[in-house]
Amino acid sequence: MRLKSTYNETVEHAVKPIRERYVSDLKRLLDDYTKAGKLDQALAIKQEIGSMERSGGDSTETAEQFQHRLENTSWLWNDDPKGKFTFLPDGATKGWGGRFKWTVTKPFVVETDKGTIEFDHALLKGVSRREAGKPDLQLKRVRD
Repeated sequence: MRLKSTYNETVEHAVKPIRERYVSDLKRLLDDYTKAGKLDQALAIKQEIGSMERSGGDSTETAEQFQHRLENTSWLWNDDPKGKFTFLPDGATKGWGGRFKWTVTKPFVVETDKGTIEFDHALLKGVSRREAGKPDLQLKRVRD
């Protein structure tokens, strides 16, 4: 839908300088805490910076643009050739594990029936975050 795309682009354009300033301030704070030996605070700041980077916080790509890049791509769960599946444009998948629904919630982040998947910006790897106590699943893109 063009209206939504325009909205997302406008929001991203407005938010980008605020987000960049936030990450810059975090990096400065990380340096200050590290030099002061406040390692617990430094670790918390480092995790927030990582979260911003993993979630696309430093990207100008919209959720809609990311969704189009993700559509029709194939992936392996934990490097298992039997674990191949493909994200279809209709919001479902085909392949290993049967069909499950997926929705892009923001750039580089997908919610599925099975949990949350965070992708790298190059769209080559992903991590499926699972509930506490269960190991994360690694995803690797495969070329058809």
